[in-house]
Amino acid sequence: MSRQKQTWILAGVGLFTLAVGTLVYLTDRDPMLVPFFSGVSLYELTPSLFGIQGLSLPTFTHVFSLSLLTAALLDTPRFSPLVVCASWLVIDLTFELVQHPLIVEHLSGAMDAGPAWFSVFEPVRRYAVHGTYDPLDLLSIVVGAGLALALISLLSGSRAGNEA
Repeated sequence: MSRQKQTWILAGVGLFTLAVGTLVYLTDRDPMLVPFFSGVSLYELTPSLFGIQGLSLPTFTHVFSLSLLTAALLDTPRFSPLVVCASWLVIDLTFELVQHPLIVEHLSGAMDAGPAWFSVFEPVRRYAVHGTYDPLDLLSIVVGAGLALALISLLSGSRAGNEA
């Protein structure tokens, strides 16, 4: 498979998956809890589209789609699928873990006691305080990163096989 075709597949699957994750927020999440989507929310107008699967689907789609989109953008011979997927894995796990009640408490305390420039992290504190820690989200992040790595590697392997 050509490098260009691989890039388009990664970008297309990544954008589609990101759209599915966004749809969860538009249809299944209360806009009071997700102010970013409050002006376009369909929460009051539609039944829940995703049901219980929608609880951890956004964490899966985030790490999966952004790994694929990053891979599509970094399409160079020196590109490492493992580094890309591991980076998004660490980012997403960090944002999930800061929502843990014990970590939120320490984060808020450190920000209150810290220097004035700590205020640049206020959006992170708001995210952590208003978010919900869920161990299943940790699992969905690991699965999303693993599947992204598998897909990128599969496509890279097929390209390498055709170019050899």
